[in-house]
Amino acid sequence: MLPMVKKDDKGLRISIVNDSNIKNVDLEIEIWSFEKGKILERKYENLRILQDAVVQIDTIEVNPNIFSESIVYEKLIYDNESVESHEVLGRLRNTTLSDPKISYKKDGDLLKIKCENMAYGVVIHTENDTVLSNNFFTLVPSKEKLVKNVKGDFEISSAYDYIEKHLKSL
Repeated sequence: MLPMVKKDDKGLRISIVNDSNIKNVDLEIEIWSFEKGKILERKYENLRILQDAVVQIDTIEVNPNIFSESIVYEKLIYDNESVESHEVLGRLRNTTLSDPKISYKKDGDLLKIKCENMAYGVVIHTENDTVLSNNFFTLVPSKEKLVKNVKGDFEISSAYDYIEKHLKSL
């Protein structure tokens, strides 16, 4: 099961692809500007998604001028599980990334990560290349990300760090 967002002439078309059994799901959609913060938030509750179907949920009318600097965060919740996804609306190379100001708290081998600004391409580098529960994702300021199996020393970086450290030195 996977949420999908596609641009069309009316705005953003929100759909869900279900390749499993019939499910009742909740869906959260947030549109974020890399520079200006949250633009829009929508929640859809108790949606019945048929087996082996693609179901269009909504079309959100938005100003097409936001496409060049925005990302859509999608979270699908069902059966005590969730699937998160994102869609960069414009070309990332034309976007100015702000410092995401990532922070974390570690409790045993559980890492709780959050940010103040959009964080794209977040990766956790571990001392022994440990296999983590999740290790390449987008963070939005409204959500905390839980990553399991973080042992030993580690470093968190994002696309912003890569651009700041590597590309600006060229």
